[in-house]
Amino acid sequence: MIKLRTQFMFLALFLLLTSKEFYSQTNAHSLGMDVGYLGSADQYSGLVIFPEVFVSGNFFTYNFNWKINMGYWDDGVKKPLFTDSPTYSYSSFVLSSELIYLLPITKLDRPSPVRLLSGFSYHYVDSKIIDNYGNWAAYSENFTGNLFYFDVGLEIHILIQRQLTLFLKGAGYFPLNNRKFLEENKWRLQLSLGINYNFKL
Repeated sequence: MIKLRTQFMFLALFLLLTSKEFYSQTNAHSLGMDVGYLGSADQYSGLVIFPEVFVSGNFFTYNFNWKINMGYWDDGVKKPLFTDSPTYSYSSFVLSSELIYLLPITKLDRPSPVRLLSGFSYHYVDSKIIDNYGNWAAYSENFTGNLFYFDVGLEIHILIQRQLTLFLKGAGYFPLNNRKFLEENKWRLQLSLGINYNFKL
């Protein structure tokens, strides 16, 4: 079931990126990156540094953008953290697609500073055992998992020049599939600072 969901997500992403409808009304696009912190309800991962790169563009009308993000995080755990339970180290590759609504509070020749976002993200999680506390058989192996999240958030953009903006991003990630064996599968909160370069093809 998880494999089928993964294949469906990549198929939908491929069809979206290759659709001519993307460019039917406008050819405005942007590239950028952001770096921030990703917090978790998880006792192991805690607060991690989360860099992302992205590409985005207009989605049919000026007030809607599509956005594809790629990111990676690693909790950096290298030694046991507990004396009464196993310790794992987590890392994750993240691929997300977002639909962004630009609030119409500025003129059309200037990007809106306030943007609402929603979308879905795929998290490939790698978990390595650091210490299994007493050699518990149930906690003696590394494992990986495919997790899916619903994302919602807000971006505030500051125009530096016509093609360059800085932005602050706050987002929440809420799990869609239940993988109880993965402690990482909890809601997560992101706060990032980024830069956005706008261009036309």
